[in-house]
Amino acid sequence: MELKGSRNYSNINATRMVAGLDVMHGGDDKDREGLDTDFGVCRHMAAMISMKFRGMPLARNISFIPSQRPSDLVLLLGSPIFLFFVALANILEGIVDAIVKDRCDISYLFVKPVSKKEAPDYLDIIESPMDLSKIREKVRNMEYKSREEFRHDVWQITFNAHTYNDGRNPGIPPLADMLLEYCDYLLNENDDSLTEAEGDIEHADV
Repeated sequence: MELKGSRNYSNINATRMVAGLDVMHGGDDKDREGLDTDFGVCRHMAAMISMKFRGMPLARNISFIPSQRPSDLVLLLGSPIFLFFVALANILEGIVDAIVKDRCDISYLFVKPVSKKEAPDYLDIIESPMDLSKIREKVRNMEYKSREEFRHDVWQITFNAHTYNDGRNPGIPPLADMLLEYCDYLLNENDDSLTEAEGDIEHADV
């Protein structure tokens, strides 16, 4: 299952990126109709991105407007470095989606954090809790610079499953092993796109 390539910047669930659109800086008033809602969110996003890439010479002229769908943002930016992170995040979010939706038979136990009700002593045993919802959040926050960082968090789920459940819940660790195996399969299937996105980030000296 190969996902969209790293040059596709428009499929992030949390932020919809449209390159080359010039509504805010060149469009007329009619172009701006309906685009002045949720500007508090846009300003917050702009501030967050500005903080994330502060001091980097490529991170300039970033501005935001809401798209027609309230859950999306259209990003107007002059920041190649940001596009590289968007490209990688697109691929990684597609992989998370595939794990959760296509293999719900193995992922269902690992989608949300383990609750105290389910395992009161879990946090006494597990030092680094991890789950797929947290990984998805990190993807959308563009915290990953490489597939290795992403895979490490999926591996953490597997490691935690073995650490807590070996000897007490023998059916869970094999599911975690299959989760990591499927993640590796998807990473391999998207090797070309991932290599391109990672290379862009590396060459930008992030």
